[in-house]
Amino acid sequence: MLNKLCVVICSHQRQILLQKTLDYLNQAQRPLLELQICVVANACGDGTQQMLERYHQDHPGSIKLIWLDEPRAGKSIALNLALAHLPDWHIALVDDDHRVDSQYLVQIEQALLAWPNADLICGRIVPDWDGSEPNWVHLKSDYAIYPLPIPDYSLGAKPLVLANQHRLPGGGNLVLRQGLFAKVGGFSEDLGPTGHNLCGGEDGEFVSRVMAHQGIIQYTPEIVQFHYVDPERLRLTYLLSKAFQRSCSVVMLSSPLSSPIPKYLWRKLLSYLFHILFSLHWPKTRFYMMRCAAVAGEMCGYYRQRRE
Repeated sequence: MLNKLCVVICSHQRQILLQKTLDYLNQAQRPLLELQICVVANACGDGTQQMLERYHQDHPGSIKLIWLDEPRAGKSIALNLALAHLPDWHIALVDDDHRVDSQYLVQIEQALLAWPNADLICGRIVPDWDGSEPNWVHLKSDYAIYPLPIPDYSLGAKPLVLANQHRLPGGGNLVLRQGLFAKVGGFSEDLGPTGHNLCGGEDGEFVSRVMAHQGIIQYTPEIVQFHYVDPERLRLTYLLSKAFQRSCSVVMLSSPLSSPIPKYLWRKLLSYLFHILFSLHWPKTRFYMMRCAAVAGEMCGYYRQRRE
């Protein structure tokens, strides 16, 4: 039945950003669907629960808000708690540091109507640049940093059904049709962030599982969310940590169990270290430092698989 939509937000220690996300949702144009927002306070000790308790009182006329408390840290754990609590709803996933477009909710309603056979609908995620970011994030040179630590997902301006050759979406802008959770299972609790660490992979694994179950994934560019740009994510230490942990997660998701570390990774690592040591151009040095961190993450992924 196309009549109930719940926006699910999992939040850990981000009360200020979370409240802004709730405000953006309440400022968006509302569809004819029955709406509610479900927030999972995931191991929060920053007053998030108290803010959620008084949100309706402070914002008369806002969308119905329910919230759940999950003391165990882990985004996947929090997501699974919410999905199990909402079996009769279509679910829209929003991260707690996102700004939704003013037409976000209306576009979800239109997508659910336009593609009734789609099991999963994904939209665009756009970095919410404000002009204060460093110039290098916009450079397209040979030594541009990729991927940036700010989610940026778009497959163009036209809707399409995702196939194996397409880049898979992350979990920040997904719409799960009612019953999908029961059909394919929840998010892997062995993957995903725990607190504010940089691990991931739970969203990619979930989307891959939907495809493995012959599920239809519909890309809809009109469903738009903007990702908050945290200046801390643009520091070199964060970039290196993210590159390492992202690559580690990807290997643990995609490589066969107990695979040895491929020899070519050692060659790549030595090559990148050579460029770092002998480059006299900072953008080039930074680029190869990122590549080196990513390769080290891949190697760690193979090692962890064999150990576990």
